[in-house]
Amino acid sequence: NKTLDVPRSDKCEIFVEALEGQTVCYEFTTEYYDISFGLFFIADSSDERKEIIPNTKVNSYQAKEEGKYLLPENGRVALLFDNTYSWTRGK
Repeated sequence: NKTLDVPRSDKCEIFVEALEGQTVCYEFTTEYYDISFGLFFIADSSDERKEIIPNTKVNSYQAKEEGKYLLPENGRVALLFDNTYSWTRGK
């Protein structure tokens, strides 16, 4: 388990390195309020950032957000927690 504080008007990313055929699984909740979440893949063979899950607000304080991604090739999965829309509250 990992705790992440996303300040108001800011964003944080977590990168997970994995090999072709491996599955990256994630689950998270927020203590209060929503947050924007997005999932991206960056292949080792290029620096192109491929959008897997568009950056979208989720009500992760009401229900756990979870999912998985099977890597098509060696690379990194980026989990984006975006709170840039919130001027008053950290998450």
